[in-house]
Amino acid sequence: MSEISHYYKTKFKCVRCTLHFILLTWHSDLNGELKKVSCPLCGERDLIVWQELVTGFIFEEVPGESRPYEK
Repeated sequence: MSEISHYYKTKFKCVRCTLHFILLTWHSDLNGELKKVSCPLCGERDLIVWQELVTGFIFEEVPGESRPYEK
């Protein structure tokens, strides 16, 4: 018998600079903290937000099959 896990994938789009970014968490609203999220590029708080419940574990997505980024 395997354990079933879920997490939330919250997707953001900044209305100022149009950056798209994703936050992965086990909590749907982070105790109201999602309202405080700002764009990591320009600092804007006016964001378009989508959220989906994903079956699986966060470590399957990050790092998943990715290789470390080399500067």
